[in-house]
Amino acid sequence: MINSIQITEFLQNKFELPSPINVTLIRSYTNDVYKIVAGTKTYLLKVYGQGWRTEEELLFEVDLLNFLKNKHVRIAAPVMGGDKKYVYFVPQDRLTILFEWAGGNKPVSPFNSIDRELLGKAIAKIHLTTDGFKSKYHRKELGVDFLIKDPLNTILDNCEEKSQKAFFSNVAKNLSRYIETFISKGLDFGIVHADATFDNIHMTKEREVIFYDFDSGGLGWRAIDLQGWAVFDSKNVSKQEEFINGYRTIREISDDDVRASSYLHVANEFWGIALDVNRRISRQGIQAVKNYLITKETEMKNYMEYFSKASLVGADIRQNNTNNNNKNPKYLRGH
Repeated sequence: MINSIQITEFLQNKFELPSPINVTLIRSYTNDVYKIVAGTKTYLLKVYGQGWRTEEELLFEVDLLNFLKNKHVRIAAPVMGGDKKYVYFVPQDRLTILFEWAGGNKPVSPFNSIDRELLGKAIAKIHLTTDGFKSKYHRKELGVDFLIKDPLNTILDNCEEKSQKAFFSNVAKNLSRYIETFISKGLDFGIVHADATFDNIHMTKEREVIFYDFDSGGLGWRAIDLQGWAVFDSKNVSKQEEFINGYRTIREISDDDVRASSYLHVANEFWGIALDVNRRISRQGIQAVKNYLITKETEMKNYMEYFSKASLVGADIRQNNTNNNNKNPKYLRGH
């Protein structure tokens, strides 16, 4: 992590923020995230993990956020420095962006049907607004290669048992096949947030949703934003339905996109396994990696058992879910 003195000097130099500057670490995971209070204003500083994002990928995100802001979509916008730049290098050659602090407050669980409908409307507005978005910068698309095939290499490199390697290879093969079947039906493709949870929004007193943390986002299949985590437990199915009801008041989405959401959720989880191993678990030692992969093997086995019983054509997700209740892992980040 970068110490607070270095951060203060950087902010004074590049953004001319007034003293005193108070720096508080909020989270340290893939990136280090700081709350910055300078005078009467509050900001969020994100210092990206080494090797996590390229400068071009961050400039793509800056373009996206400025596009949304200009279209009056509520987001936490990037802040321009005195030299008209958004992306900077800080000590340890790490990239960083200063963001506005999102207004309102983080919503508190338990969430109700109105909350989920509002989240659906907010995501629909992002999808609708960004249909015309273009950037000269590039960020990898969240397709089958990015979510499944590339992560598989990392996972296999960390598997000790041949049987485990065979299992994850089979998951990747079947999951790719499932998703490609949906793609052939004409899934909606465009800008996605890719981490559309209550953990990444604030709400104002007027119940307006403000999104932040587009770090996982980019171009991809929009079904990834449709709360596919909810279908694996009958107690949660209504949560996706409420989200979709809200979404469809702003923008239409096909039933195939809704059905594909659970498959893309699992693909996102598969990608997350490689991310966790690379950026967190490997630092804890070989045994920690082994234990982690055993846990993820069990979760993936449950997901794939669910999919083996679901029809890709005209499936009634609620009925399939009822038959598989209590056999499938919950997606905690979606609650």
